[in-house]
Amino acid sequence: MKPESTIISPVYFPFTVIDPSLLEALSRCFDRVVLYRPVGSPPVQGLQPGSDRFLEVRVPFEDVIDKETLVGELQQWKTWGLMSQDADMAYLKGVGGQIAPADPLIPKIASEIKASGPTVGKARKTFRDGDFAPQLFLHLAQDYDDRSLELQEHLDRFKLQEQALQDFFRIDRVEESEIPIPGAALMDSDTDPGGFMIENRMSAWNHLFQKDHDTSAILLTDSPVAHAWLLEAAQERLEPLKRATPCTGQSQKKAPWKPCLEELLGALLTTAWSDQLRQKVELAGPEIDEMITAWDASVDPPGDRTSRIRWAVVPGLAPCRLLQERCGLTAGSEHGGCAKNSIIGLIL
Repeated sequence: MKPESTIISPVYFPFTVIDPSLLEALSRCFDRVVLYRPVGSPPVQGLQPGSDRFLEVRVPFEDVIDKETLVGELQQWKTWGLMSQDADMAYLKGVGGQIAPADPLIPKIASEIKASGPTVGKARKTFRDGDFAPQLFLHLAQDYDDRSLELQEHLDRFKLQEQALQDFFRIDRVEESEIPIPGAALMDSDTDPGGFMIENRMSAWNHLFQKDHDTSAILLTDSPVAHAWLLEAAQERLEPLKRATPCTGQSQKKAPWKPCLEELLGALLTTAWSDQLRQKVELAGPEIDEMITAWDASVDPPGDRTSRIRWAVVPGLAPCRLLQERCGLTAGSEHGGCAKNSIIGLIL
């Protein structure tokens, strides 16, 4: 039986900020995408009109966390960071250490920050709050990601303007390789923000996911580091498709492989792992690959660049349990309301 499309609920991880261009690409693949955010986050910036109907923003712990205390803590951190050289990074690492599963990753830094940082007395109380520390860390990481995304957008615009200027003044006998591109070495456009404190990011983000997730959630990321980190400890990992699936526009002719892919993903989400399901995956995968190959050859114009998703499956392990175990946690890893198998997509 073919599942309804609404059964598939892609969840973007491990960030609480999403690039509007990425969101636009994903809107060609899915009916909605879920983005988790910490309590007290400002509205998502840069969205196109109508994106609010596609992007579902979830704020777990909104009725649990003292928003006034959290905002006050963040504001005092910003003031302290302006007065103390490198204090912002030390504080971020210190807060990250507080959400480690067992002992703090960097107890010395955390101890120093609690002793000398802002709101000493209040910090000692709230840092021990298992719900507060991940919220604070996610806010700091969110601010870091927002600034990084804004910087990257400025650099991308600069490169486009620089290239247009070079094209305008280019002389036929001058080789393109001889023309320097100012600022090209400042930041690689493929820089992966997941490479920054990935373990802390995943632990804090997992805290939100465990609080509020759908029965059939697919995990999606555009971070190769986060994708590899999550799958690193999986005892078994399948890649049912050799081809990455394109995100196709609704204006294009309906891709023949999409219903088959939806049926396969739906079966993986709702069916307990078995030899029968494995056989279904092994048969369906090559068929979908052939359909994608034929579809690619028919795309007009040929080779049209589009976002694609590479799929991985962890059989017999629900995403809630996979995340808990990967973050070094066991409490709460066994509960209902979760997919039967984990599906993790890497957006290329």
